[in-house]
Amino acid sequence: MKNLVLVASITLAVIALLLSLNSFFRIRSATCQRQLDRCVRQCDETRDRALGENQLGRTQINFELQLDLRDCRINNIGNQPAIDQCQQEKIDAANQELAQLDSSDNAIRATRDQCVTDCDNQAKQCDANFGPHPIDGSPDLGQPIKPSSPIDVGCLEGGAPCFKKVLEICTKISGPCDECWKSLCGGGDWSFESSVPLEVTLVAATDPAKNARVLATSSTKGKEAVLSVPTEIKLNKQEQLYFGFSSKEKPSGLVKVVVRQRK
Repeated sequence: MKNLVLVASITLAVIALLLSLNSFFRIRSATCQRQLDRCVRQCDETRDRALGENQLGRTQINFELQLDLRDCRINNIGNQPAIDQCQQEKIDAANQELAQLDSSDNAIRATRDQCVTDCDNQAKQCDANFGPHPIDGSPDLGQPIKPSSPIDVGCLEGGAPCFKKVLEICTKISGPCDECWKSLCGGGDWSFESSVPLEVTLVAATDPAKNARVLATSSTKGKEAVLSVPTEIKLNKQEQLYFGFSSKEKPSGLVKVVVRQRK
């Protein structure tokens, strides 16, 4: 009987420990969820604000159309064919402007969808950065990757220029703000240190190989490439931020880069 009691006590203790650990993991997951909720909320607010501006534009177009139709009647009194022609031209012009706003609405919604996709990727990295739990695959107690941890840049072999998404790098280093991926935490100096001398650019693009806008270019300080990031970054529709890497030396293997935000 004593053995049964002992086994039962141990079993209950193990269950309590697992429940405690699972509770901790839920808290950690909830932290990532809050970041995701905040990010998606910002996507929605940006979309709603832009759609609201377009709706005001529609109201203004319809108001001006009514004035134009009135003027057509006043300016062509007694000439019905001229009135009809004038009014049809005004209606056609107004419909063209309204169609442009409809296209703008579609682009705004597509931008919001991409924004939410980026938010989801950030949330996945938030959980992934804590590593898999050895028992059930839930987040472990380990700390996120520190800013001094090297980031793999596997596109520099041969010294050719290559690009990595700012989102991808921001989610692999701890410390940056929630919107690191689109503002780099309000700008300032960012440093990049590697085994090969680096030149780093910050570009905004839908496809960095085709339509990149260069926002900043690094300078060299000792073994580091230092990038002075603008305090305000404005992205056009569908654009994302990328780091561009190049080197005058041919790497002998995989290049690892230490990324830090300077204070």
